[in-house]
Amino acid sequence: MKRHGVNVTALLPGLTRTGFQETADYDASWAPSFAWQQPDAVARTGLAAVAAGRAVCISGAANKAIATVLRVTPRSLVRGIAGRVSTP
Repeated sequence: MKRHGVNVTALLPGLTRTGFQETADYDASWAPSFAWQQPDAVARTGLAAVAAGRAVCISGAANKAIATVLRVTPRSLVRGIAGRVSTP
């Protein structure tokens, strides 16, 4: 899309306090409090990434650390963990 003047940024917000979990009846009590972000902070981070022309934006220090670890973790293990934490 760049040739059309369109930039795309994928925002990976991680756990964000939006009320989604309650609405979806999803128990996120497994997640430590430090992992949660506020929506306005996530939005600011995402908008700054868009302004900088970044293709991918991982919001929050905890999410960045997790993403770094996941890059070197075997995919089969990542899929197993993701299946456990994303199933209500």
